[in-house]
Amino acid sequence: AQTRRRGWERTCNLTMIRSIFLICLLAAQHAETFSPSLSPTAWRVVPRSSPQCLRVTMSQRESVDVGRRDMAMKTMLLIPTMVFGWSKVSHAESTTAPTAPVDAFASIEYSDVDNGFSLQLPTRYFKSKRGSKTGTLFVAGDLKTAEILSVQKLSIEQLLSDVGVLPTGDLSTWPAIGSPLKVAELLASTRDGDAKQQNGLPSKVDPSSVKSDKKTLQFLMLTPIRASKLEDTTPVTRVTAVRAALLPEEKQALVVWGSALEEEWKSEASKGLREA
Repeated sequence: AQTRRRGWERTCNLTMIRSIFLICLLAAQHAETFSPSLSPTAWRVVPRSSPQCLRVTMSQRESVDVGRRDMAMKTMLLIPTMVFGWSKVSHAESTTAPTAPVDAFASIEYSDVDNGFSLQLPTRYFKSKRGSKTGTLFVAGDLKTAEILSVQKLSIEQLLSDVGVLPTGDLSTWPAIGSPLKVAELLASTRDGDAKQQNGLPSKVDPSSVKSDKKTLQFLMLTPIRASKLEDTTPVTRVTAVRAALLPEEKQALVVWGSALEEEWKSEASKGLREA
């Protein structure tokens, strides 16, 4: 099929070239017909022997000849552009392979060796690495769907001191620090303080989602967002999945926060965020 199409294209090209050459030849043979008529006032009655008559006559004829040559040259110069330009476009249209559909769930691994974590992120996420060794280390997400993922390092001693608990005793495991639900609520409260959202309400930990072992704590927190009085919108909830890994030697916790609006969280579109 491609061979037949290319043969048809060559035939069309040759036909077009022949047609344009015929037009050029006809224009050259019948230039008087195609050229504009001269203004009657240009031809004044003067003696033939007068130099003025000769000068005016030659001037008019030269203008006709120049116009004729210009028309022929412009037409000839257009031939390669018309023929080969059309041929290239037609050939590109016939040989361009269809583009493969973009995989909305494609992911890429992001590793931070210095801070000791790696994430499997959707390729559509923006990525922003922070230079600090504590606090927020990394932020990624999709602004279109309001999905945000961040990585933090928190001081366990500071975490306990903020709620009036003396950071003494065994801090090497989560059970030694406190009950999983209480620690989850403490982390959620810390997150609320960091967010500083004017329309945000206190977050609540879903008790059924809390899972813990000695080094890892996981849970879901729900953050209601107050509706705007001016926009008269209905309240919405932001769901945040939390995974906190304890670093006993540093007395710190490496925490990953992944959040999206509740409607987006339940949809298939947030599969990449949940898996990250």
